[in-house]
Amino acid sequence: MAIRSSSPEDYKVVSAIITSDRLGSFEFDVVSSIVDMSFSEALDALSCSGQITLVDDANLLAVIDFQGTEYITFEMGLPDEVQPLLKRTFVINELMNSQKANDQSEVLMFSLDSIDSYINALTNVNKVYDGTPAEIIQKIAKDSFGLKKIVLTNDTLFQGPMRVIIPNWTPFVAMKWLADRCTSALGTPYFIWSSLGDENIRLLDLQSLLEGVPMNANQPYRYNQGSAQNMSEQNPTLQAYNIKRFTVENTENTVDIAYDGGISGEYRFLDTTTFQDNKYQYDVNNVYRQLADKSNLFTKGATPNYDTEFKINDKNIHSYNTTRATQIATSKVYNDMPSYHEAVTPEAHAQKATSLSLREFMYKSAMEIIIPGYNMYYSGSKNYSNVSVGNLISLEFLDNDPKQAGANISDNTPDGKRSGVYLIEACRHMIKNDQGKFKYECVLKILKIANRDGMTQVPVWEQ
Repeated sequence: MAIRSSSPEDYKVVSAIITSDRLGSFEFDVVSSIVDMSFSEALDALSCSGQITLVDDANLLAVIDFQGTEYITFEMGLPDEVQPLLKRTFVINELMNSQKANDQSEVLMFSLDSIDSYINALTNVNKVYDGTPAEIIQKIAKDSFGLKKIVLTNDTLFQGPMRVIIPNWTPFVAMKWLADRCTSALGTPYFIWSSLGDENIRLLDLQSLLEGVPMNANQPYRYNQGSAQNMSEQNPTLQAYNIKRFTVENTENTVDIAYDGGISGEYRFLDTTTFQDNKYQYDVNNVYRQLADKSNLFTKGATPNYDTEFKINDKNIHSYNTTRATQIATSKVYNDMPSYHEAVTPEAHAQKATSLSLREFMYKSAMEIIIPGYNMYYSGSKNYSNVSVGNLISLEFLDNDPKQAGANISDNTPDGKRSGVYLIEACRHMIKNDQGKFKYECVLKILKIANRDGMTQVPVWEQ
């Protein structure tokens, strides 16, 4: 879709109306007072949060008398009017900071929470539920938030029906606990999250997310300093695919994953009813082999972000028995249905270890990028209600290979380490008032478990 505005960072905030039940019909539109605001969402977060900074030169602090119980409703969107505006209401739950600019002006910084998050804090769940983990999550969502709260999921869930007792938890804690028990048949973990663009809850497994198609499959986001410096000379559509900045910190730490039991170890699941010892020798190398054989995660020559060749004292690190963990999993708690921890075979129990390990490896090669906000915009349209978190994004970085004198920087080939397809784990939508005009950019935290082709690492499945 072509961009009609002059820049992919252009944005408009039509209104930002503060209301409160105690103020009756009085409304305060503070759009002209906004300095900046941001909205955050993440793959393991069941609510969206935010912040807003206002200049108070109209005595708002005293007139509204902020108590952490005010609503603020935003109506905002892209200036080209191609997509409908996004309308979203938050609760102003805290005055984080205030600073006097002068005797008649003050800068106020507030934190924002979704209405669901506020309801969650006020709700206690103490109930017995039957069903698959996905079905129970749907029941908790409807009991706590109403019939319109829908859980979007798939049919790859390995775990069958079970019975659980929720012991005085909030709905979000209960739903997250159930999602942590979910895996696919190959042991890939499930994530549960909410989107800024709609009211639904998403419950999807890592394999399904990574086997999807990147949103920008035909036009990767590119980091190119020369191109970024000449951004104003590009057409706005191409500008939207420029990576403005990127950050890589504290990554590729294999030894910490080993220390946490994510590479190898002995896992034992003791059944106190039958006295059966379900012992399982975990090896991440075998996990990657299965993923290579039974999924599409390592197609086109991609290699996993685990070095299968590295040795200590002539021994591969996945051959060490790094961890010994024991879990008590009582069977037959109920006569007619399994409980939360039950599993029939050692292999079924071992999916718990596989799930935890793959979560660790997902964060091993994390990166943050900052891009123009245009393509991450959530409109009021159902077709574009989730365009960031949980989606795949294709990136391209140029390699660092030195070129001969006279060669153009564009002659560099894509970097096989950083280039490739990533999963968007978190997104922070940042909107700033720039001399009366709003600018919109996004900070994305992105993850992967494989590098693109061209790497020297030997693929697991060819050994």
